[in-house]
Amino acid sequence: MIRPFRSCCVAALLCALAPAAHAATVYVANNGLDGATCGAKASPCRSITRAIANAVAGDNVVVGPGRYAGETGAPGCNCFVAVNKRVVLTSSDGAASTVIDAERFQVGQNVLVTADRSVVGRPKKGFTVLNAGGAGSTGIRIDADDVTVEGNQVVGTSHAFDPDLDVGLPTAPGVGILVVAGHPTPTLVQGNQVMSWDTGIDASGATSVSKNQVSLNAVGIDVKETSSATGNVVTGNFTGILPQDSSRVAGNAVSGNPFDGIEVSGGFAGTITGNNIVGNGGTYSLNCGLYNLNAVHGLVAANNYWGAATGPGPDPADALCDFPAGLTTATPFATKPFKVKAPILP
Repeated sequence: MIRPFRSCCVAALLCALAPAAHAATVYVANNGLDGATCGAKASPCRSITRAIANAVAGDNVVVGPGRYAGETGAPGCNCFVAVNKRVVLTSSDGAASTVIDAERFQVGQNVLVTADRSVVGRPKKGFTVLNAGGAGSTGIRIDADDVTVEGNQVVGTSHAFDPDLDVGLPTAPGVGILVVAGHPTPTLVQGNQVMSWDTGIDASGATSVSKNQVSLNAVGIDVKETSSATGNVVTGNFTGILPQDSSRVAGNAVSGNPFDGIEVSGGFAGTITGNNIVGNGGTYSLNCGLYNLNAVHGLVAANNYWGAATGPGPDPADALCDFPAGLTTATPFATKPFKVKAPILP
């Protein structure tokens, strides 16, 4: 009776030690052809939508260079590309060569992620994601847990395409990368370039917004709840960073934002520290590096560099603006800038 028991144990151990099955790869290319069996390297799909439909959870979807403007989303998603299955969606040649173009489609978001643990882009393997044709549209909307969005260029164009008139019309894109509230598991938004939106990155929950380059937006980064903005380069936005709730703003380079660098809204109880706050305000405001708009009495914004060794003040330093009844403490302050560099690798 001992031998059969021992054999069963050995068999179970061998099964446990056997290597896990590798994820399959489904390929997409501009010269591909959509169908129920497409996706092999020799017979790629034409659309990202078809490739995701043919994939199984855990697969890699690799998209070749080119412009993808014929996606169909999913029924009821109000989107152009639906990542509704747990996949790792990357490009083979990077964001500069791979464009997801939804301008001709009157939908609310270009890429909608609803599958937990999905990935959209990797360093050097992301996408250029444009706004959809609907006014106020979103580039990438994340409505799932534990998602990674990395290495993408998310660009809000100045027009949407009208299919009836066959011309581009002015529009106001909404949010470049939006993380919807209600998802407690952290999401990572990292190493992206986000430009020309009403809000570049809008993060709720416990999202980590890290090492992005964010510019030419009305608001660069809006962080809510327990989200964090760390190591980002935020420049040339109307307002650089808008922290709310208990969010953390640390180690960013916030410079050249013509209204203010960081604007604190009511009820903020988070952290602002270790940032370079340089060259903000002046065009539309009073040289405000940090603008405490009657929001927080007793705000501490210590250990930031304000553009001069003497701390906040007149040019060349950025000012600390408490209006009309905010009260901010900036001491101790850093006397030299921190090293901050966003790794933009499209």
